[in-house]
Amino acid sequence: MREQEKLRGLRSRWQEGLRSALPNLTDEQLRGRVKECLEHESPDVERMRSLWVEVQEQAGLKTPAEKLNLLPESAKPHCTEEEFRACSDEAFVILKKSGFCAARMFAVTMHDQMKQRARELEESNAGSGSEPLRVQ
Repeated sequence: MREQEKLRGLRSRWQEGLRSALPNLTDEQLRGRVKECLEHESPDVERMRSLWVEVQEQAGLKTPAEKLNLLPESAKPHCTEEEFRACSDEAFVILKKSGFCAARMFAVTMHDQMKQRARELEESNAGSGSEPLRVQ
């Protein structure tokens, strides 16, 4: 029963992913195969998975972990190495527990907070006449 539920969830995610990717597909053969697969009442899950992988490869999409890895990088100039590692580690914990959207939200929020802190520090140093402090 658990396997069937898992299979239904996968089928649903792949269908949704294929539907959303369809308008952006430039390869007409791949587009035709995706349309054909989506038109079936109960599409073959293995075929769907295969098409999903092919669509991702064609689009050059990265895995959620690869995408998430890029997000904290933008905060690096605004924090210490220790803060960067802690932020990155926490983002991956959130990815495992709650998924990409929650992890992305965390990483973006942390970036914004670190950037704001660095800006305030720079303004404070500029007001006091001292050299701006570079954190890295």
